[in-house]
Amino acid sequence: MQILELFWLLPVVNIVACLLAFFFGKTVSRGKAQVWTLPAIAFSWVMSILGAIAVIGDSHLAHEGITKSYKWFEFGPDMFFQIGIHIDGFAVVMCLVVTTISMMVQIYSIGYMRGEPRYVEFYAVLAV
Repeated sequence: MQILELFWLLPVVNIVACLLAFFFGKTVSRGKAQVWTLPAIAFSWVMSILGAIAVIGDSHLAHEGITKSYKWFEFGPDMFFQIGIHIDGFAVVMCLVVTTISMMVQIYSIGYMRGEPRYVEFYAVLAV
């Protein structure tokens, strides 16, 4: 299995971190919501780096990419909605840029947002 086939985990992990930070950020982690969100964005950043390495090593992946789609809702034999993901070289580069900047913002915000009344909500939204 190629690393690009696991890129569907990037939004899933960050949405789960957002929900964990929002619902358990004040109680379980004692107001330190970055306990949930920073590892999630670090995971996404590492996945983006591994994806970039995979794309650099294979020019076919860089141009054609990988497309996966699944039936999401089915209303009958001929009516259905699909959900899918297409990862190519451009998508991997954008994932790398976005996750790098997001991780830097989250690290900087640990000190900058300290003492703010909506600190947990800020990190929950920042995770997505």
